[in-house]
Amino acid sequence: MGPKEKAIELVDRYFEYLHNHHYIGLNISETMTLAKQCALICQNEKIDSFIKIRRLIPILKVLEFIKKEKELQEVKQEIEKL
Repeated sequence: MGPKEKAIELVDRYFEYLHNHHYIGLNISETMTLAKQCALICQNEKIDSFIKIRRLIPILKVLEFIKKEKELQEVKQEIEKL
């Protein structure tokens, strides 16, 4: 699954939760905006945690972590495009 598909999946999960819990006064557009904000908060937390962990790993694993961090950043960019 690519970054765009992951971004859509994450936003959709938050949208379903918000929509199914009947946030009073929110229309579909407002619910989608809130879902995107929630997904961005989640993705930023993942990225921050990943950066902290990367500092603790041996140098041989750094390249793997840099690749994964890039993937996380790509998902964040795709969320922002939605």
